[in-house]
Amino acid sequence: MRTTSYPLVAAMLLMAWVAAAQSTPKVVFVCEHGSAKSVIAAAHLRRLAAEKGIDVEVISRGTTPDAEVPANVRAGLKKDGIEVGALKPALVSRADLAGAAVVVSFGSDLSALADGKTKVQDWSATPAVTSNYDGARSYIVKRLEELLEKLRSQ
Repeated sequence: MRTTSYPLVAAMLLMAWVAAAQSTPKVVFVCEHGSAKSVIAAAHLRRLAAEKGIDVEVISRGTTPDAEVPANVRAGLKKDGIEVGALKPALVSRADLAGAAVVVSFGSDLSALADGKTKVQDWSATPAVTSNYDGARSYIVKRLEELLEKLRSQ
């Protein structure tokens, strides 16, 4: 005699999937063109999180996205040991910000997209990537290490 209730099993699997999805914090980085600061931040957060064994969903977006990631950003990341492959900058949406544990803006106004509960961190003091990749990267990585410590403690 079979005692398994398939609807019950399906509901339990769905609940487990939702719980797992909710336990992985989402971090969204937004800069104007979605091709420099947000890309650098996302790439380095993925690297740092992997090194520390922290599971995190990472998204980079722009408010007026460029067609591609500039050569100097690709070269800087490659020098850092990170390849971005065929990454194309994308327009930030309300769905991107929904449910995010952390939203970081590099100066873009996200008030029209963020709900009242979403807190947006302002990292607009980041040096310009075009004239100072190393300075921008150093500033971003320092902030990312602080961010990861907060995520780890939550």
